[in-house]
Amino acid sequence: MDRVTRIKTTTPSPYPLTVIRIDAHNTKTFRFGLPADATLDMLPGDHLYVHATINGKSVKRPYTP
Repeated sequence: MDRVTRIKTTTPSPYPLTVIRIDAHNTKTFRFGLPADATLDMLPGDHLYVHATINGKSVKRPYTP
């Protein structure tokens, strides 16, 4: 069985944004590049926080998997 690294952290970690898919006029799906042997260790109800700079302002937004 291949070994899988489970990513679960409370500190921000940078991952490249690989795809933005437009699902509707107000909905997008974002895909991030994780290491090949890694998976996010998230359960239903967990949130992924995205940190970004938008129009010169630092923002943090929660998303669910």
